[in-house]
Amino acid sequence: MTYALVPLYIYPTTGAWNTLFTSISANPSLTFQVVVNPNSGPGDTQYPNSDYVAALVQLNSYPNVQTLGYVHTSWAARSIADVEAEVDIYAGWAGYTGADIHVDGIFFDEAVAEYNTSTLNYINSISAHARSQLGAGRQTVVLNPGEVVDTRWYATGDVINVFENSFAAFSLSTLEAAVPSSVRKNSTVAIYSFTGTAAQQTTTVDSLVAAGFAGVYVTTQNGYTVWSTLWAQFTSALAAVA
Repeated sequence: MTYALVPLYIYPTTGAWNTLFTSISANPSLTFQVVVNPNSGPGDTQYPNSDYVAALVQLNSYPNVQTLGYVHTSWAARSIADVEAEVDIYAGWAGYTGADIHVDGIFFDEAVAEYNTSTLNYINSISAHARSQLGAGRQTVVLNPGEVVDTRWYATGDVINVFENSFAAFSLSTLEAAVPSSVRKNSTVAIYSFTGTAAQQTTTVDSLVAAGFAGVYVTTQNGYTVWSTLWAQFTSALAAVA
């Protein structure tokens, strides 16, 4: 079953997340894996501000939503202590009094693709820390190198985003040749700067689902701070085949 991967880097001013909430409600059979990112991470306070609290409460009220906290690793160049400190902040959200603002896992952005003893130790360390701090039922670890990686990485990450690039750079046949079918159920694809029609977007979504990829995201924008002009069509197309 394929889900919608949603990098939600839009600040939750009043109504700013309504586009997402509408699609979540309209497609109850489709799972939305939503990456929340208050400030290139959780920010440096124990809990997010009131705007984020209100938006997260609504997001967590939907049974077809899984929330992930954004943490960047700078391709294993960032200190493990700094990475784990941000994980700890996200984990602490579960203890917020009076509202459910928990996250269900961590999205490690800028995850290193090169597989060697040093990088493996780094990713193993932060992944194990995330699972330990988040606790049972909230231990999803997503790695985002944005490219195809050695399949041994799948022993560390629950899910790996194997493509994060423009539609112009996207080739399903190339991706299928590079990603073994055995790990596609734990692989996601994020396509930005989509320039095709709604029908072409549906074809793209259908082909990725048919190929067995776990999560898909397509946006007409060149980033994740503005909603795609084809967002509603994307979620409808994915819900129809997921």
